[in-house]
Amino acid sequence: MFEINIPGHKKMLFEHLLLDFNGTVAIDGFLIDGVIKRLVELSRHLTIHILTADTNKSVEHQFKGLNFKVHIIGRDNQELEKYNYIKSLGCDRCICFGNGANDRLMLEKAGLGICVLQQEGAYLKTLICSKILVKDIRDGLDMLIKQNRIIATLRI
Repeated sequence: MFEINIPGHKKMLFEHLLLDFNGTVAIDGFLIDGVIKRLVELSRHLTIHILTADTNKSVEHQFKGLNFKVHIIGRDNQELEKYNYIKSLGCDRCICFGNGANDRLMLEKAGLGICVLQQEGAYLKTLICSKILVKDIRDGLDMLIKQNRIIATLRI
């Protein structure tokens, strides 16, 4: 269980961390340096899920040997498939990271939706539906590790 207390908000309790793969934790199918180290640290408190269409067919190799749940989505209705996945876990119990059009609904409905703006860019409607925007996935993961950063961003 992962707890975040932000002044002006109700206490947030999370069990799951869901991440889009390409454009979020990977660029062109390869993990961004430092991501695994941060995810391993967060996995002490959260179940880590990777949701991807696996455009570059590299996700399973990139996470080989790690105790993370990798879910490859189909080619059609990707936005709805990602949303249904977090819905099955309990949306309020999920922290989600993404950047693409197929991440919009997942980030909007998650207990905490964080949009990542990196080399791939971000879909404008996904950005608008998110609670936080970060320029780099490492910054976003560090916000979870060092919660005062989230508190500073979201307190009312």
